[in-house]
Amino acid sequence: MHIKTLITKNLGIFLCLFLAGCITAPKSVVNDLVSLPETWVGEASPTASTIKTPCLDYFEDNTELKTLINKAIEFNSDLAVASARVELAKAELKESKPNRLPTLNAGAQGGRQKINSFGPQQNIGGIIFDSYALNLGLKWDIDLWGSLKNKSQYQLSKLASAEANLESAKISIAAKITKIWLQVMHLKGQHLLLNQALDAQIMITDSTRERYIKGVTFVEDLLKENANQFALSEEIHTLKMQIDQSTRSLEILVGAYPNAEALAYTELPELPESVPAGIPSSLLSNRPDIISAERNLASANVLVKTTQKSRLPQISITGNSGTSSSDLSDLLKSDFSVWSVGSSIVMPLINHGKIKASIKQAKAGRLEAEAYYDSTVLNAFMEVENGLANEAYLKKERALNNQQLQQALSVFEISQSKYIKGSADFRMYLNTHLNALKSQRLNLQMKHEQLQNRINLYLALGYSFI
Repeated sequence: MHIKTLITKNLGIFLCLFLAGCITAPKSVVNDLVSLPETWVGEASPTASTIKTPCLDYFEDNTELKTLINKAIEFNSDLAVASARVELAKAELKESKPNRLPTLNAGAQGGRQKINSFGPQQNIGGIIFDSYALNLGLKWDIDLWGSLKNKSQYQLSKLASAEANLESAKISIAAKITKIWLQVMHLKGQHLLLNQALDAQIMITDSTRERYIKGVTFVEDLLKENANQFALSEEIHTLKMQIDQSTRSLEILVGAYPNAEALAYTELPELPESVPAGIPSSLLSNRPDIISAERNLASANVLVKTTQKSRLPQISITGNSGTSSSDLSDLLKSDFSVWSVGSSIVMPLINHGKIKASIKQAKAGRLEAEAYYDSTVLNAFMEVENGLANEAYLKKERALNNQQLQQALSVFEISQSKYIKGSADFRMYLNTHLNALKSQRLNLQMKHEQLQNRINLYLALGYSFI
């Protein structure tokens, strides 16, 4: 009986066993250690219904920013590491799947043997034997207990975890680029306002110097204005350095050499009123880091099952068919065919506690995965609640600052109008201009903080900036 005949007669049995053990991903892990409230505690706007806002349109429609993000996804070294881990997990899964299927090997052997004979009819030169063989060998480890299936499920979960980690890394890099981009635009805006303030301060200093020369004012007034001018010049220099450093950081993230090349300035967008809404449980399916931790926990559960099943007997079916002859030309003739079929069962009896130690190790890994999952979930909730709390705080602060800015601008407009009409002092007009610029700078700073917090909130809710 040849291997082909053996497989044909038992094809129905083999097919049933194979289909009964198709690989599916392990079920999602529901961790009862984390209790979820019905709504966000720090939610500032319960009526908000969408995360899609004009603020996000600013990022999505910004060609230069999107180009930087796309470059980072392609060239960032951290993403390259995460991507390589995904490829490794795919290869490990592909390697584990065939363990559940029959293997067929072809072989050919040839040899020559010499035997020296002794006795009354001894052959002085010895006897030489030639032997040749050609065979096909079949082996199938029957996955009766599902141990091999569990190993594939383990690798499948590890792959899902690696893919989620890659997605999380992409989102994190994109969010970092967006935040640094906002920082650069904010610093450039501050730089423009400071230059205007320096121009006004120079005029005040020049006016004070003229007054001092005429003996109208004291030297300490001139020294004070000179100090104010130097302070503004120093602050401008510091801002320029910060812009260069932030730009270099941005270039490093996209995988480019840090040249600090200039970026085109665009004004920061106004923050929309709406706050992303939803229920806390939706966070579990939105954030890739939580998905990764959950899949890692699922793989740890499967690994415990796999190690526990190593105590059970292992069953294998083997078969061999081919030809064997002392003449090489006879290998393809059916008259010299040989075949064999058999089965084996192996069960561990004495292994000096190796299996028991492996089970303990797998259970310890599961406890670690559970703790990491809990920590990841709670940290995610903390990030959202902090973002919502900061949202409410910064909104109130910005409202007060807007009132202060409007007052400063109104005073400046009135002073400017009086100066044009000749009823106001030039120095007073310039000082109101400086105060208005100072309020604008503070307002820009608060706008930047609001946008940074909103980015953190979007990121905490699992929004992708890709």
